[in-house]
Amino acid sequence: MPPDTLRVAFVGDVMLDRGVRQSIERQGVDALFAPEIDSLFRRCGRVVANLECPATGIRRPVHKRFIFRAEPEWLAGLRRHGVTHLNLANNHTMDQGREGLRDTRQQVLRH
Repeated sequence: MPPDTLRVAFVGDVMLDRGVRQSIERQGVDALFAPEIDSLFRRCGRVVANLECPATGIRRPVHKRFIFRAEPEWLAGLRRHGVTHLNLANNHTMDQGREGLRDTRQQVLRH
């Protein structure tokens, strides 16, 4: 591959609540990443994922059927494993209201 080639991986939904939350609480964020995934991400200049939940300490859930929330510190684990960009435009972005979205954006920029 030419040296000026940029490799980009698009991951899809990253939802860090429900059963995934339980796994993270037991084993940590690192347990979500198989060695093959780490290897793939290392070969990419950019890794783009859809954060399918707010990552905020704010707990003001909106009223709807499925409501998700991740702990903000888990974002550092995503970064550590090579995720470089997170999309926040989806149907769960505002599960913790506007304040939760604002905080999520700040947390993403921080981590």
